[in-house]
Parts: sequence; C-alpha cells; structure tokens
Amino acid sequence: MEEHRLLPREIDMLSDISDRIENTMTPEELSRLESAKTHLSDRQSLNLKDLVIGWASHVVELRKHTETGSGDLPYWGAHDLVAAVSLRTFTETAYTEIDDELRTKFDPILTEVDNEFLSFTEHDDFGCVEAVDGMSKPDRGWWWHRIPTHGPIREDIREICQHVHHH
Repeated sequence: MEEHRLLPREIDMLSDISDRIENTMTPEELSRLESAKTHLSDRQSLNLKDLVIGWASHVVELRKHTETGSGDLPYWGAHDLVAAVSLRTFTETAYTEIDDELRTKFDPILTEVDNEFLSFTEHDDFGCVEAVDGMSKPDRGWWWHRIPTHGPIREDIREICQHVHHH
C-alpha cells in the first residue's frame, strides 16, 4: 500500500498556517485565540486556532481530491465537503468572539485558507451542498455555496443532489 505524499505546496500551506499563527501572535494573543471557542455540545468545544488549522487541512485534502481524481487516495465524497464547510462555520462562530485588534492579525491567515478553497471551487448554483447536508439556511456563509470545479467530490455531490431534487 503506497502512502500518499503531500505535494510541497500543500505542506507549505498547512505548516505555513500553523507557523504564521505561532510566529505572528504574541503568547497573550495566542491564548485569546485559544479561548475563542465554538461549543459543539455541553462537553465539547473547539478553539479558533485549532479550527482554522482544521479548515486548512480539509481544504488541502479537498484540493488534492479535486486535482488528482480519486486514484490511489482514500475516497473523499460529498459528505467530506459538508464536514469541511461545517468546520468553516464553526471557525466563523469562534471568530465572532475575538476583538478587532486580534482580527487584524488573524484575518490574513483565514483569508489565505479561504482563497485556497475559492481557487478550486465555483458557485453551487443548485444548492447541492445544502441538499447533501439536508438543511438550508438563508444566513449561511458563502462557503456553503461552493463546489469543486471538477473531480469525484463534485460528481458525488451532483449525483446526491439529483436524487434529492427528484424526490
């Protein structure tokens, strides 16, 4: 079984995000970043630092599955995209807890990940991502309305979407 190696650019983006957080933030800012949380349940919460790193790693995976087709990769499909955009929503929720001063330092980092996601996706004209999720909310972030331009995840989403719209 051959192990999949990340392309240098993918490693760069991931390690770059972690490094930039560590290197551009003071210890005090880091602790503010870590205290901004999204509560998933009574007992489970995720902090903004971990969330943006999680979002970045999902974006790297999604791009990989868009560029290579599935090939020798473990299969990623529509639900992996929903998981990724859900993570971006959690990131946004935690983001609302930080102050403007911290946002100034955090924004370029989040923007870099968002731009990477935008670079291989296009507008989801049919609302397929929300259809896969099974919920449609008018105030959802822009990331809920993007699908990969090509590849197996897009095909999976379109297939599920057609079933949802025909029933």
